[in-house]
Amino acid sequence: MNRNQGISLAATKLVFGMSMAVGLALHTPPAIAAPISDDDPNWSCVDSGNRVCGPGNSNGVTAGCYGDGGVLESPWPCTRT
Repeated sequence: MNRNQGISLAATKLVFGMSMAVGLALHTPPAIAAPISDDDPNWSCVDSGNRVCGPGNSNGVTAGCYGDGGVLESPWPCTRT
């Protein structure tokens, strides 16, 4: 390898490294929503999780298993097969 090839290779590595650093610095991770637990007032046992609402649920709905669209599939105590 002659002197010019060595300089060219070094310059290429430098430019590549700088572009990687800039790319990483500009990268912003996607926003991830915090999970909602069943203790959260925004939780809906009809629409969230396994869609089983127990007696005395905080949503005030009939206890039982709910399906798509919030339709009561079976009353409490319910079992899923």
